[in-house]
Amino acid sequence: WEPLLASMEDLLGIPRNTEVRATMRSRLSEECINMVEAIEFTRKLDDGRQPELWNEADLILIGLSRSGKTPLAFFLAQRGFKVANYPVIPDEDPPKQLFDPSLQSKC
Repeated sequence: WEPLLASMEDLLGIPRNTEVRATMRSRLSEECINMVEAIEFTRKLDDGRQPELWNEADLILIGLSRSGKTPLAFFLAQRGFKVANYPVIPDEDPPKQLFDPSLQSKC
């Protein structure tokens, strides 16, 4: 890209502003890092796994099995939310962590 950018600088008579590029790169990197961390967290806590980490989640989706919790969780993770989800299955007792008062605002 260097030859193309250099010729554009010559043609337009305006030098590149490297400060703007560096600022955009650091902002983008931070956003990307947050998104990747949220997606990885959501992947690890999908389908009721690792309930001991639910307190680190931003949101906990609770619903019947096969009702679309995982796609919604990953949609939210792509926007930076750390999401856990738990499938309600008839005749199965939910984990005790689900009744932790500190999680109630996340459900």
